[in-house]
Amino acid sequence: MTGRYRWRWRPGVGSRPSIGGARVALAMAIALAGTMVGPIHHVTAQTAPAFTLSHYVQNGLSNAAFSSSGCTQGRATGGYVLVVLDFGQPWVSGASYGARYWYYGGVSFLSTASIASYVESYAQGFYACGAASTNLRLAVGTNNDSPYVSAAHGAQWSAMVGSINSWLASRGYSGRITAAGAIDAEPGFSASASMTRSWMAGFGSTWIAYNFGSADGCSWTTYSAPPGQPCNRGWRQDDLYYLAWAAPAAWALPEVYATGLLTLPNGARSNLMANQWEMVRLYGSRYGSKGAVVLAGSMAQTDGLAPATSWTYLYNSVNAYSPQQGAVAWSTKIVWGL
Repeated sequence: MTGRYRWRWRPGVGSRPSIGGARVALAMAIALAGTMVGPIHHVTAQTAPAFTLSHYVQNGLSNAAFSSSGCTQGRATGGYVLVVLDFGQPWVSGASYGARYWYYGGVSFLSTASIASYVESYAQGFYACGAASTNLRLAVGTNNDSPYVSAAHGAQWSAMVGSINSWLASRGYSGRITAAGAIDAEPGFSASASMTRSWMAGFGSTWIAYNFGSADGCSWTTYSAPPGQPCNRGWRQDDLYYLAWAAPAAWALPEVYATGLLTLPNGARSNLMANQWEMVRLYGSRYGSKGAVVLAGSMAQTDGLAPATSWTYLYNSVNAYSPQQGAVAWSTKIVWGL
């Protein structure tokens, strides 16, 4: 987040998300949605899905507040949706790993155990209030604006996600709710590209980790041979590709909230943020070890585009160039507080 800021997978009870299997399911979903390499007009039109509310966690926290927020989202939700709970900067306090969240104009530390407890309360509220047909991917987020962005922190974050998924299974929730990791990874934040890559590598391959950052300073018009076009602070397109798709856990949920409008080659409208990510997607298609990035959804913000507009710009960008992506599954809007 500059300035401070479906893909269907139904786990069985006690099972864990299979990253390889999820990507196969994702590719099948896209194929069924009408994606094909070739002329742009072959892509089947899609309308913006209903959006969820994601949250920058801040100020006074309680399990009751998280449960209430989950309940509210459960009542508002239909189908299979994604929510991100962003707990702020990766941090280490003594021997304890966790995050520093925004607390009444400052910051306050939360251990991974405390974060897990709050996330579980959110899940409990969602499960209690949502319809039986409602399913949730609950992504537990941090960012790369910290000196503690490291492989060790990534590993601890993954272990926390694992503990949440074990808890969900123990309560019988995992048929409808699964936890994932997430990181707001941006070239404009303080951690270097190599530090951020290390965090994602440390997260491992057991659980999914969504990159819900922006592609600050990257080209919105072109891509080039590895390491790709330059972005802010010495980052390159290849760094964004790794953090969004090439790493074993990585999936992409781009922030698309600024204006900066542009007209695409097929005459559709988009904006610079969406097309920066589209160039990363195409970079992967041409040069990446795992092919084109799949941009799973869009993230709007309170102080930017409406969620439907954010999603539409991303959808237009990923279907204005060959190979087209087709379907874009999710739409979320991140807000301050619960």
